[in-house]
Amino acid sequence: MLQAAEMVDRTRLNLTQRFALSMAPIDQRDELSFQVLKGWTQMLASGSGVPALRGNLLAELDHQERTVRLAGAYLWLSRRFPDAFDDADRMRQVRAQANEAIERHLQETATKRAAKRVTVGNRR
Repeated sequence: MLQAAEMVDRTRLNLTQRFALSMAPIDQRDELSFQVLKGWTQMLASGSGVPALRGNLLAELDHQERTVRLAGAYLWLSRRFPDAFDDADRMRQVRAQANEAIERHLQETATKRAAKRVTVGNRR
């Protein structure tokens, strides 16, 4: 939280805005997520809208998981800054698509493991 607080403190936002941004549910150990928060902060400070993230249905599992977490943070911020984070419906779609991609990955992994167990069991 200190890293986010230091970053938002350098902006021209008022204290309430800076506090809300520093409390955003972002994994600050994840550099990419922190950079997204930094970009959102800069857009908010400039008075522009903050667009929803774009999903990537072909991305790896870790990307899908990050997308879900960032979508949650965007939606959290959209409740505090509805005029700036105004693409909540699109963000919900992106989150749903990422969740579906995660589920597909988990199902494929489970299917592969089950097939491997059957193959190993047949060899015995």
